[in-house]
Amino acid sequence: MSGSSKEWDRLSKLLIDAIPRIEGKDITVARALGILKQENANILFIEPGSNVQDGFVYDSPRKVNCDKMSSGKVIRIPLSSSQVALDHGLYPFDVFLDDDPHGQRHHAEAAKLFMDDWRNQCNTELSHDFSPKER
Repeated sequence: MSGSSKEWDRLSKLLIDAIPRIEGKDITVARALGILKQENANILFIEPGSNVQDGFVYDSPRKVNCDKMSSGKVIRIPLSSSQVALDHGLYPFDVFLDDDPHGQRHHAEAAKLFMDDWRNQCNTELSHDFSPKER
């Protein structure tokens, strides 16, 4: 899911409210989302495929593939994409392999850096500021 904190709060409440309408004992987020989709709960559902870009979509280190990113409406950066990016030399910053051999401990920071690169390099308007925060 992608959205502002208000959207996350709204969806969380909708999901909780949908639980009593799930038939049977198998209560899952997927089934609750299915109910919300059927009820047209003012949620934009984008199915995986050409509208979803996966991972760190770089052509080279820190150089975003703007053409590929322009074809998607959603970016999904799963934890497994850190290892893939490291394997291909496309992880957005150097990690100390002794400290984080798969890049997963720094995944959130790397995702924020990618989003910042995307916004800055591709003239993309995002609804949230994903710039890395000072610690």
